[in-house]
Amino acid sequence: VKAITQMIQNRVDLLKIFEPPPVNQEDVRRILRSMVILNPDAPKLTAELSVRYPSKDGSRTDAQMLVQIPRDQVTPSVVGQGEVYTIDVVGEVLRDGKLWERYRYRFDFPGDTKGDKLPIVIDRLLRPAEYTSRIKIVDANTGAEALVETELTVPDIYEPEAMKVATIETRAEATAAVSQLKQELVAKEPRLRIIPPSDEVVNGMHTIETLISGDAIKAVEFWLDGKKLAVRRQPPYSLDFDFGNVPQMRRIRAIALNAQDQPITGDDVVVNLGTDPFRVRITSPRIAPKLVGPTRVDIDVSVPDGRELDSLELYWNERRVATMYDPPFVHTVDIPATEGVGYLRAVATLKDDDQAPAEDVVLINTPAYMEELNVHLVEMPTTVIVGGKPANHLEEKAFKVLDEGKPVTISKFEHVTNMPLSIGMAVDSSGSMQPRMDEAQKAGAQFFQNVMRKGDRAFLVGFDSTPQVVQRWSTKVGDIHAGLAKLRAEESTALYDAIVYSLYNFLGVKGQKALVVISDGKDTASKFTFDQAVEYARRAAVPIYAIGIGIRGNEMDVRYKLSKLCSETGGATYYIETARDLGRIYEDIQTELRSQYVIGFYPSADIKAGSKWRELTVQVNEGKARTIRGYFP
Repeated sequence: VKAITQMIQNRVDLLKIFEPPPVNQEDVRRILRSMVILNPDAPKLTAELSVRYPSKDGSRTDAQMLVQIPRDQVTPSVVGQGEVYTIDVVGEVLRDGKLWERYRYRFDFPGDTKGDKLPIVIDRLLRPAEYTSRIKIVDANTGAEALVETELTVPDIYEPEAMKVATIETRAEATAAVSQLKQELVAKEPRLRIIPPSDEVVNGMHTIETLISGDAIKAVEFWLDGKKLAVRRQPPYSLDFDFGNVPQMRRIRAIALNAQDQPITGDDVVVNLGTDPFRVRITSPRIAPKLVGPTRVDIDVSVPDGRELDSLELYWNERRVATMYDPPFVHTVDIPATEGVGYLRAVATLKDDDQAPAEDVVLINTPAYMEELNVHLVEMPTTVIVGGKPANHLEEKAFKVLDEGKPVTISKFEHVTNMPLSIGMAVDSSGSMQPRMDEAQKAGAQFFQNVMRKGDRAFLVGFDSTPQVVQRWSTKVGDIHAGLAKLRAEESTALYDAIVYSLYNFLGVKGQKALVVISDGKDTASKFTFDQAVEYARRAAVPIYAIGIGIRGNEMDVRYKLSKLCSETGGATYYIETARDLGRIYEDIQTELRSQYVIGFYPSADIKAGSKWRELTVQVNEGKARTIRGYFP
């Protein structure tokens, strides 16, 4: 009996050896949303599909699929007085029966959209070949679905009916017709693209060149920061620009003119934009004086290493027209034939990340020579020291801001105890740092370990005779630690170059910022002068915290220059004898960064952009305020 009982028990126990984990229904739904599989229980939609091949992008053809859904089969979402139809699209392209690419979009249509059908335009860039397209259409509000499947014969540009005939003579004629059509398309479509300078930091003289296509372009205007510089009426359409001795963000614009000197297309780029790896840019159209009807919009997105794009939203004015999840990011927008300026806006968001979205805006149908007004908020990160320690209890009424001695109205006031930090560290790795490098690396690792919280990010620069980024912007402490481990002490000291190069990384970065500079001596190898470094630091408006190691009290020039760089930006200077004292300094810096006030104001309307340096003063009713010394309008 015992033997039989044991056998039965063993059989029961064997069934328990593998118990599958419980099914997470949310994960299952997420997977199904990204696959072209119909829900058999979902209500059905009717969908009409048409395909055309309107243009070419390099060696790939734009396969443009138009899916039309009857409006009366979908249900709008109603919030207050607003109605929006939301359609989710999941598609896949197969080649030889195998998955070639997959994509996912979301389309939003306002409730007052005209017509009985909702048009969904999908652009895919494919090389000439045979494909199968499968598209699942889902009404996001009711779950109603449709599946549209079709074969795609993607031509070089398009395949005329003549190409379907069999005779050699007619096929040759058709080939010639296609060749002529290509030439006509290239000749008729005017395009202009600026070739941006390749250097990360641009200053001095640089030649800006353009790429031109289309017979309609007869001249090119060149603009810099909203000011017209020259017109070129003969190719090559290029111009030498003087970007000045001190690098700063500059906007270059090239406008193509026709035979009547009317603007027809163009491009613009911004140089010295920084190194933030998260960017979005509408690449086409960039300058569109007259644009009506279906318009193809191309968007580039740059995502930081180790991060994923959550979504890319495209807006026409304030109306969201599409949400894209997978490249290539191409969408056709129907520009209405209405008077007045409109704009396209692209907004990219990272997945599972606290970083603010990145966006780009392009104005459409602007006047030929619309003046650009640069109205910007001047922000002052401010530390108030009371009794030798940062004060955290002050209210807005305790502060008074003076611009060139005249009081201004405070437009922004925040106490930033929990704002994400963006920290750069520049470490002197010249030969004289050799005996201190090991301690400096350990102290730096401890600093980032203690300071960085969720949402914070940092980068690391090492500098000897030249500065170099050892670790790009990262939210991972391990990445910064790995960068510190790479530092090797050798060669001379390019301190001013390192400060300019490090501050350059902050361009376009929002939130609470700080640069920590560690060095043991004076500059011996920089291309930038001290005055140029000070001007650049003023323009960057990033607090600099300089730590001088082993700099003797009689080295007055070195101490003066470090203190000047820090005081102009609202930072502080520390002097220690050995790298072992860095831990104490880092704690002071961390406490200060978590205890700052951000004060902002708008300059007076009569202060013109590009004018001289203006001095700022912040007064408080107790203690002493430390902030930036001024700003360039």
